[in-house]
Amino acid sequence: MTTIPHLATVLQTILTTEADRVGRQTGFVQRADATLTGSIFTQMLVFGLGANPTASLSALTQTAAALGVTVTPEALHQRFDRAAASCLEQVLAVAVRQVVTAAPVMLPLLARFPAVVVQDSSSIVWPDAFADLWRGCGGAPHAGNAALKLQLALDLCTGQLYGPQIHEGREADRNATLDRALPPGAVRVVDLGFWDTGALADLQARGIAWFSHAPAQIAIQTRDERWWTLLDLLAAHPCPSLDCACASVVTRR
Repeated sequence: MTTIPHLATVLQTILTTEADRVGRQTGFVQRADATLTGSIFTQMLVFGLGANPTASLSALTQTAAALGVTVTPEALHQRFDRAAASCLEQVLAVAVRQVVTAAPVMLPLLARFPAVVVQDSSSIVWPDAFADLWRGCGGAPHAGNAALKLQLALDLCTGQLYGPQIHEGREADRNATLDRALPPGAVRVVDLGFWDTGALADLQARGIAWFSHAPAQIAIQTRDERWWTLLDLLAAHPCPSLDCACASVVTRR
């Protein structure tokens, strides 16, 4: 169980030690004597925007002053670049891994595996002004021309959350790489949007089992070297469920 004292300790570490480390790692902080460190920058935004989500640059500089750093609004504006965005993204990822957890699913079946991970994505539509940075799927004004896609995965065995991994809104789910953190023997559960035969073969080669919907366009080769369409294979085995070893699976064009 997460207690308030434990949570306070973890958040203090994230907003100080971890934020400073990430600031240097991402290149947001490039000088050893920099006053606007990763921790000061992160705390300024967390505390300043937490108190007022529409805080101006001047208001944020006042928050920075309360943290012991003097910076002008103009200088602060120049610091909002890709390195700053990368710094904040990685601080968020550290916070999610250490703070956000769910109760594990206590099923004996799941205990057989080192991890059983369910992965999915969620999109956030942004104003069209961000379309050059974060392209969405829309083709008309106010139709999602700018969007972010967040990839998240939940380990049912431990309650640990992987991610968020940030992509353009139009990027396919199958390009996500959260599965790189899975240990051999794990199980990955995803929907049809993640279907990619090359990625699935890579999971199998790494000793990771997977569950997914199957697209209707696949062709399946059974161990007798015969090729089937999915419809033909199911029609040849008219039963409620089918457990069939496959030698190969390809997606037909």
